[in-house]
Amino acid sequence: MNQTIPHAAHLLIFLLFACAGLPHAQAQQGAVAAGGEITGPGGSLSFSTGQTDFMFFSSEAGSIQFGLQQVFFFDDEPQVPLTRHLTTADIFQGEDLCFDATHTITLAGGSDTFIVEDGTSVDLIAGYRIRMLPGTRVEHGGHLHARISPEGVFCDVEEPIVVAMQAGEQETTAYQEPLNMPGEEPSEKPLFRVYPNPTSGDFTVELNHTGLPGQPVTIEIIGMRGEVVMRYDLSLQRDYQLSLQGHQPGLYVVRVQSGDQFGIERIIKR
Repeated sequence: MNQTIPHAAHLLIFLLFACAGLPHAQAQQGAVAAGGEITGPGGSLSFSTGQTDFMFFSSEAGSIQFGLQQVFFFDDEPQVPLTRHLTTADIFQGEDLCFDATHTITLAGGSDTFIVEDGTSVDLIAGYRIRMLPGTRVEHGGHLHARISPEGVFCDVEEPIVVAMQAGEQETTAYQEPLNMPGEEPSEKPLFRVYPNPTSGDFTVELNHTGLPGQPVTIEIIGMRGEVVMRYDLSLQRDYQLSLQGHQPGLYVVRVQSGDQFGIERIIKR
């Protein structure tokens, strides 16, 4: 004997399978508007319509019962993506925005553009590389700040900020100091610092010797597209005189490693 499952039952079965792939859902009990039961040679099926309360299926192999009532919340937060490709369409002009990725962020490229207009501020945070392809442009009055964060500090976590001074002002680096609760010790000094920042070309990398293992020092200068512009393997000393002369203006990352310790700072070349 053939049995036909009502349209409402088809809908309920679809919803149950559709929600099965969701990582975490919560539900609440609701009143049942209507329902019924279907039997046949293969077993039986109970169903309800309206605010679904309970379903039951049984056969010679066993039985299963399940229910879904008014799904109202999914509490798994979205994760930071591995890579992200951004265009002008992703920008809400006039807003302060932040985009992140655990590995690579790519701007524009091909026929796409990434244009930051007047009054708009965009922060980019990637764990490894940020690629600014042709079509990337920041208009007068717009702000674009890009940084590499291998430590995993992304958009929802604050970090000390390097402040670039305006043209004509004294070249220096200002830091946003972290706040400490009463009784807490200040955080330890960074592995090194760079100055002047911004720079017209020449700059100094000054090491904080406290805690360094005395092993050779590797210094890398990384460009805006993630490429290694310069690399030096040097003996340990207090400071090093380096230069970005001949390289295009923009944001660069200075990475210093000695033994199992490493640090990262940003520097702006005018």
